Amino acid sequence: MQELEVALDDDGELETVWPTGAHGLREMGQVWQYMACIGWQNGNPYGPIQGYRLAAEIIASQIAERHHEIDMLIFPFGMCWRHHIELRLKDMLPALQELLGLQVAADLGHNIAKLWDKIRPLIIEAHGNSGSSDIRNISRIIGQLTKLDKDGQEFRYNRRRDGRPTLEGVDYIDVSKFHEAMSGVANFLEGVDTATYVALDHKRDMAEYLSCDY
Repeated sequence: MQELEVALDDDGELETVWPTGAHGLREMGQVWQYMACIGWQNGNPYGPIQGYRLAAEIIASQIAERHHEIDMLIFPFGMCWRHHIELRLKDMLPALQELLGLQVAADLGHNIAKLWDKIRPLIIEAHGNSGSSDIRNISRIIGQLTKLDKDGQEFRYNRRRDGRPTLEGVDYIDVSKFHEAMSGVANFLEGVDTATYVALDHKRDMAEYLSCDY
């Protein structure tokens, strides 16, 4: 794969780039590996859901290598993990509702604790394990994440809409522990999501089969 050509200064740092007439967000270069294919996935949740998780994982790797940048990278890191969970839950909700024969209604809010409160009983009804320690641990961690960032403003901005500082009262976050906890939540939700869609595909296939007039 051809490497991206970047200009470095005498200290080996990225050279400052100034806007020119040749710059443009839709300009096309000559290296096809840098062409992000978006059109085929319009409306498909997979790219955004997995993309934000991948971004969080890449940032975590960057922090592991460059500890001196941790105080800045914590913000996109936390935002990417939080948004991944929000998107995953919002994708799971209508799928579980359809699987269980309920009215399908999307949730457009940003409070992931409220989203989880809607989804948790549906997961238990669809897949069992009402007493599972996994469910309890997910509930606990999502509660902690909601306390840190209730509506998606805390990691994205330095101040909330009302002018108060974001992440007020939070002095330290251990990135390694945060990453480990979020990875566990993400893996559990991905497993439930996969099981839900497998069951839903079977339900749709059966419905189509039974509707055929032989």
